[in-house]
Amino acid sequence: MVTVDDSVPSGWQFLLLADDIPDGVPAAVAVACRSVGRDLRCAQDGGEIDVDQMMWTVQVKGEGSARSWRVGWVARGPYDSPAMDSGWLHVALDDQPAVTVHVAATVQKHLAVHGSVQWPSGTGQLLEASARGLLPAWIAPRTGRIVSRIGALCSPVSNR
Repeated sequence: MVTVDDSVPSGWQFLLLADDIPDGVPAAVAVACRSVGRDLRCAQDGGEIDVDQMMWTVQVKGEGSARSWRVGWVARGPYDSPAMDSGWLHVALDDQPAVTVHVAATVQKHLAVHGSVQWPSGTGQLLEASARGLLPAWIAPRTGRIVSRIGALCSPVSNR
């Protein structure tokens, strides 16, 4: 009989703007990372992030409802940026909007604390990640208006 130690996480690294996500990365996390990575190319205030030099890190451990995951990033090459780590999350990996919102909010908080970058900023205010039904979106906090779906922030208005 073979036993598996579920306390040891599976892990992956891939470029922030990668089209090819490694096999095994949970689909919801892959979609969230792609979406947030695309949005990091624009709407930055107070600093700039070289997204070409960053890599996502993803780890998953456990099975079924006890499954937990974490997402982060590291810089590659000479780029100087503090690593980011969400800590272990217990958001269901089949809840795509919630996973995307958690990844977006984690990145936003990290940038504000460690990089002095206000992201994403739009319409003169810092936007908030929120799930509206099945839509992970950037919301204008003063009005509650959806500014963009997460992943389309840099797209022309007609594509949002």
